[in-house]
Amino acid sequence: MKADDQRNLNNLYHRYQSYDSAGTKYAFDVYFVTLHGVKQMKVQRDKGVDNFRQHIEDLMQKFNDVATIIVTDYSGTSKKAAELNPPVEIHLLDVKNIRNTPVIVQGATSQETPRQTGVEILQGLAGLFAGTEFEGLGQIAPVAKMLDDKHTIDRLRERNEELRVKNEEFSRKSEEWQQKYETLNSQHERLQDKAYDLEDELDGLRERDQKNDKWISMIGLAGASVAKNFIRQNPGILSGIIPAEQLAGIFADDEPAPTVEPVNTLTDEEQERMDDTNTVFEWLQTLDDEIFTQVISIIAVLRQNTDYAAHILSFLNGKK
Repeated sequence: MKADDQRNLNNLYHRYQSYDSAGTKYAFDVYFVTLHGVKQMKVQRDKGVDNFRQHIEDLMQKFNDVATIIVTDYSGTSKKAAELNPPVEIHLLDVKNIRNTPVIVQGATSQETPRQTGVEILQGLAGLFAGTEFEGLGQIAPVAKMLDDKHTIDRLRERNEELRVKNEEFSRKSEEWQQKYETLNSQHERLQDKAYDLEDELDGLRERDQKNDKWISMIGLAGASVAKNFIRQNPGILSGIIPAEQLAGIFADDEPAPTVEPVNTLTDEEQERMDDTNTVFEWLQTLDDEIFTQVISIIAVLRQNTDYAAHILSFLNGKK
């Protein structure tokens, strides 16, 4: 590693250490490029100077043929986070010099370059693999390297095809999820509208019930008032039906009368008739104006001729 690359690496250590100390929100991606020119990811959206240092040490010690390390900073751990700093390249090996290393041929003079055989070429190329995993293969190192490169390319093609198939499957499922979401969202909106309609209908029913309660109360009061007024104006209608004492209470003012202990001088038969009369009177107070007038008219007719009672009962029993 050259001095400039070591300086860039140290700057990254200091940068992340200062970010950690200041509590700055950041993340980094680490890629590496092999001697074969293949770019791979080491880590994505990680943070922390200690983690970064461990990733760099892994690449230097455990990964084979790492030529270049590329580090990019982001403003957060999300994949949509913006770049915080331009990418930094750290060159561990000078790939250009390795590829341009001249072939040393034994026995040649400075005036002429002898024609090399295939074996001599392989022997010369074998020197390029010193310090690599192919070093111990001797003359077949270039061939093994070529086969390894071909095998690597085949693996990458297979991996690329797997990723393509997975991407298509993901796209298909994404469309299905989007359609399901739209369907459920549409159903939710319809149910929400229906809930609003039912709520409005419920409010209307409650308002109507309140009005009905007030109206019934008013009718009851009005019916009682009309009944009293009608009886006051026609006292003779209920004469003989309702006792005089009760009629006197009807004609009296609505102010509460002094409490008087009742003296029970009625027989059982008279008391029973009194109870029936009270029941009829209480029922009359519950009638509205129209029905009340009709019932009183019938009572007036019966007062004139009680024989009509038999005809009315016969009519109610379905007889002519």
